[in-house]
Amino acid sequence: MSHITCLQMLLIGLLVIARPAAAAETAPSSVKDLQYGEVLYHYFQQDYFNSIVRLQIARQQQRLPNHSTEAELMLGGLDLSYGLRDEANSIFQRLLNKQTTDVSTRNRAWFYLAKISFQRGDIPAALQAIERVEGTMTPATRTAAINLHSLLLLQQGNNKAAIELLEDVRSGKHWTPYLTYNLGIALIRDQQQERGAKQLDRIGDIHGRNEELRLLRDKANLALGYSYLQSDNPEKSRKTLARVRLDGPLSNKALLGAGWADAENEAFGKSLIPWLELSSRNSTDPAVQESLLAIPYAMTRMDLHGRAVQHYNDGIELLIGERQKLAQSIRSIQNGGLQDLLQQHDLGAGNGWMQQLHLDSGAPALRYQLSLMSSHDFQEAVKNYRDLLVLKSNLVQWKSDVAAYDDMLAGRQARFEEHRPAAEQALQGMQLQQLQQRYATLAESVEHIEITGDAT
Repeated sequence: MSHITCLQMLLIGLLVIARPAAAAETAPSSVKDLQYGEVLYHYFQQDYFNSIVRLQIARQQQRLPNHSTEAELMLGGLDLSYGLRDEANSIFQRLLNKQTTDVSTRNRAWFYLAKISFQRGDIPAALQAIERVEGTMTPATRTAAINLHSLLLLQQGNNKAAIELLEDVRSGKHWTPYLTYNLGIALIRDQQQERGAKQLDRIGDIHGRNEELRLLRDKANLALGYSYLQSDNPEKSRKTLARVRLDGPLSNKALLGAGWADAENEAFGKSLIPWLELSSRNSTDPAVQESLLAIPYAMTRMDLHGRAVQHYNDGIELLIGERQKLAQSIRSIQNGGLQDLLQQHDLGAGNGWMQQLHLDSGAPALRYQLSLMSSHDFQEAVKNYRDLLVLKSNLVQWKSDVAAYDDMLAGRQARFEEHRPAAEQALQGMQLQQLQQRYATLAESVEHIEITGDAT
């Protein structure tokens, strides 16, 4: 049937899962350089911009004798978070070229280089870098490297290598669900349907302690449900898709797939239940738009031709209206509407791009952008744009501050010049012997205070 192509495209879109948010770095047990402690203070406040500034100053003043390597690695990671990939790349390459760099640091540098290449879309370079991560490393680095390695292999289509890698990994509790998901996807892509379904079913039935795990569970059930549908097993597909939350971000795709599972079983009356629910949702969603055509298709198969014609007409009218709204959205974006919305929010200090965006989805510029804004590429672009706004705000503030400092220094210089003649005259008028006597008297007073504790 014609809808199978859509199902295949959806399954392909679910193959590579977004990695979990990086766990917070643990604070060092001791800090030997005061300036490095200041850098860490801002870092753990997620004020990354000020971390970079203070780190650069400390390096220039050579105030990091005990933490130079850690500081370099941190600076590379911070530059990478701001999209300064060339700067980060040069730092990591410099670390790798140092013979004195320890194995753990080199592994982290290779890992970051792999991430840079992955973000640039250079999969061969990312694979070459991640394969250099070896030997002694922390458990967190090892597991993160294996996760990235598996994603790169999946992107390359090397499913067997991904399976071999993931089957040998022993991960911590936090990473296990994600690696299990990747293994399930790799097995299904390798035509090992039964083994892949077993892995995905483990994730599809986990208890979601937080939104991140609940979303992962929905992803697993959605991928497994569409996999069953492609392999002509609509009963299992319907059962699996029913586990996807009706109020979650993947519910529309789940409802669409559930309807097609019923249709594959010739249960067109049952297929109308999820499709009618879907048709009442946001009409900008492609799944909702497909349901507008699937409903009259099912009615036609049930010989309800009159109702089918009415639904076809309603669908055509709605889609024509959506086309007009799409044109309005395009004009709004071309006129700067999207930039205006992004600039309306307080960017905060340093790490403003990580703040939660609360945008009016009814604004013309955003009507068709919500699904696009959830993609990695768009989020990266928005992050970079908001970073630039933060940097611009800092530069404007600093320009004002520097002018104030100049005025303050000029005032102090004028006051110094005013009092300097009198001070020089006073110093010239005093004899060395008088100064020595005064010093001896003051020294006796200090000694008396130290002995008696009486400062009166």
